[in-house]
Amino acid sequence: ADAAFNLAALYQDVDGNMSRAFAFLEQAADAGFWRALLAVADVYDLGIERPRNCTAAVEALKKLVETYGGVANDLREGVAMYQQGEIKQAQQVFCELAEQGVEVAQSNCAWLFFKGVGLDPPVNRTLRLAAVRRMLERAAQQGGADAMLRLADMDWYGHGRPRNVTSAVERYRVAASRRSQQASYAMGYLYQFGIGVERNLTLARRMYLKSGTHEHFTRFPSYIALAVLRAQAAVESVLPALTTLQIAGFRLVPEQVGNHLHTLDGHEMGAFSLYIIALSAVLGLAILITCGSIIGCIEGSSTAPRRTNQRVPDVAQWLDGNVDVR
Repeated sequence: ADAAFNLAALYQDVDGNMSRAFAFLEQAADAGFWRALLAVADVYDLGIERPRNCTAAVEALKKLVETYGGVANDLREGVAMYQQGEIKQAQQVFCELAEQGVEVAQSNCAWLFFKGVGLDPPVNRTLRLAAVRRMLERAAQQGGADAMLRLADMDWYGHGRPRNVTSAVERYRVAASRRSQQASYAMGYLYQFGIGVERNLTLARRMYLKSGTHEHFTRFPSYIALAVLRAQAAVESVLPALTTLQIAGFRLVPEQVGNHLHTLDGHEMGAFSLYIIALSAVLGLAILITCGSIIGCIEGSSTAPRRTNQRVPDVAQWLDGNVDVR
């Protein structure tokens, strides 16, 4: 965060490039650096090199207060209570702050309700999930990316309501626009297989790249997803040529199979290309194992000691002189 803020200052003071400076200011503000939060609020409040936006300025100042003001001390106190096993006291602190409009407390309170921690049994699951959704919606209205991500997960998995893929996709999109790396990864998956959106491998790659930045736990899964995505693109670029390829007058792919491939939608084509990749990987592994076994057998037979028909004499007979050793 310090480095990003210093880079922003250099771009602003030395180069006079406010666009590049503001990008680094936002990066430092996302990390919670107080000077960056204050600078972002000033930029939006005064309209420096961009349209004036009082809402964005208030959000930056609110995050500053929640991170470094008296509210931050209350939040730390609630976290300490939770870590010490004082669940009900921590829940009381978070819920009181949530009613005051603290976005982080609203998300924490929603998480406790979702897990059913600190609640006296019996608890109606429907009412509990309704309370979770209410808290998350209030946090999402304040620009909380994590809250919007959790709402998308609830719509995707059908927690508290019937599963709604359309709503989940829209919430994932909003959370990704708020720089949630988990939401960016989810959008990459949706674009890769065409679930709820039109299939687009270019956008899928872009989302995976966004989710793999910085030291985030989605980094390595994003690398794997990008590798699979490249393999899918290669397979799907070769499939049309294979369907028309003929060797000595015979079609390599039956005509019925080729016609069926042309009727597949984006989601089915993504699943089919993934199946081809998995099958190719299994066949390649089997070939490698077979070749390794053959090479091992050849090397073993070439280095084995040669057997002779000469019989080794018995040591006792040899000592008695009954064996003629020549």
